[in-house]
Amino acid sequence: MEAVAQWVVGKGDSVTPHLKRILIDPSLYTPLLDHNYALPYTCSVLSRPALFGTSHSAAENAFYRRKYDYLLSKCEQIQLDNERLVYRIQQVKKALRQTRKERRFLMQRLDTHGDDYHNVPITYTIEDLPKITLPPVQSVKGKRAKSDLPKRPSNPYLQFCNEKRSEVQEEYLREKGIQPSKQDITRILAHKWNALSQEDKKVYYMKYEQDKERYQAEKQQVQQQLQTAQLQTPELPPPSHPDSQKSALDIAIQSILLD
Repeated sequence: MEAVAQWVVGKGDSVTPHLKRILIDPSLYTPLLDHNYALPYTCSVLSRPALFGTSHSAAENAFYRRKYDYLLSKCEQIQLDNERLVYRIQQVKKALRQTRKERRFLMQRLDTHGDDYHNVPITYTIEDLPKITLPPVQSVKGKRAKSDLPKRPSNPYLQFCNEKRSEVQEEYLREKGIQPSKQDITRILAHKWNALSQEDKKVYYMKYEQDKERYQAEKQQVQQQLQTAQLQTPELPPPSHPDSQKSALDIAIQSILLD
């Protein structure tokens, strides 16, 4: 308290009288802590544990550490998804620029030959074009690799929902006599999850940690199998030079010149 008093004296008039009384006389805010009154954020017990002499046990520290690791892995996964989207957008923009460049080149060649393509009437609309649906093409190797991937670990909340879903459906049907909708089940499960204590939630966080260890082990095993398969795959011959292949644009230009 002497250090606090010296600090207040050193600050002089910059410290308000009310703040001086609170800093020098701790009895002014001790009753607030005894009655669990709401304090400002800057003076709360949770935000300043060392000031009020509170500390967490080793089990609580481990629990919060696991929760921090879970949130960190979630943020890393979101960051990877964002990077994939950015890369996809860049590829689309690149393909669009290339298409516009080829279109300008083809129009210049048509203008050079005096083709009046601007005034050619359109005899059909886009709606009249036949819709062709092609099945998605997937390589056997890619399909096999995707099917061999291990199942991702479910977060604690999803594990709780999977465990309590049937129980909530039966309870809702017994009380109201009708089948619950998906929105009702989701709302009830969220309410039950929020009502759980930290000790009850620890069980699902522990299950998540065990499931994550299982996922990492299986993922590493699949990666080793893929590396072994790649080493055993024979090398393909190098592709031919691009100048020796005619693109669709070259064929179209050649047909125009021949006409």
